Amino acid sequence: MTDCWFDAIRHTDPKSSSDLPQDEFLEMLKAHHVVTLIDVRSRPYSSHNPQFNKRELSGTVKSIGIQYEFEDKALGGLGDVSVKSSEFTDAIHRVLSLQEHGHVAMMCAEKNPADCHRAFKLAAWLHNTTSPRKK
Repeated sequence: MTDCWFDAIRHTDPKSSSDLPQDEFLEMLKAHHVVTLIDVRSRPYSSHNPQFNKRELSGTVKSIGIQYEFEDKALGGLGDVSVKSSEFTDAIHRVLSLQEHGHVAMMCAEKNPADCHRAFKLAAWLHNTTSPRKK
């Protein structure tokens, strides 16, 4: 088991104020010893940066030995999945099981990871999971 839960890897897309070249993105993944990249974008494509389209990206990261997973349904930004739902908790447990094999990076389209709704959902899930229950 690694010493961290998630490695934060920033990915920017055309909606953001800057673009991260693919080679820099891949170098960030390698520098953080990421073994699995989980793409949680609800719309995994970019007309401005086609190298970050789902098909191209999955092939590229696989070619450098990184597993690619797509979790748009339960963890993507367009769904209204509750953190108490089995769909969400099952997805989080899949992420946690992947983390047991090495560093995991979750990728979204937000420039600042703090603005990513998954940060809020993960915090709520952790709170619900680890807080003592009132009787």
